[in-house]
Amino acid sequence: MAYRFAVEDSICIDLAATGRGYGAALLEAVNERCAALDKRQLISVITGSTTAPSLGLHIRLGFRVAGCKLAKWANAVLMTRPLCDGYATPPV
Repeated sequence: MAYRFAVEDSICIDLAATGRGYGAALLEAVNERCAALDKRQLISVITGSTTAPSLGLHIRLGFRVAGCKLAKWANAVLMTRPLCDGYATPPV
């Protein structure tokens, strides 16, 4: 039940295709669909060695860093975005 109203997204764009608006269009479509399904939070876990374009995209679309894990061989940034005003309260 803890994640009943939260959704984790996963969007992959080839580095050669970054900067053309594909990621923003896909992520906005995911945001709209999840909000229409009465989801409250969208969660993104961004991993890999080339995270700067993805982090920038998520920040531009209203995501905020919720946590990080950095290690020698892997890194991960957890970001969230509220999908509605009542994201912090349980639905009725």
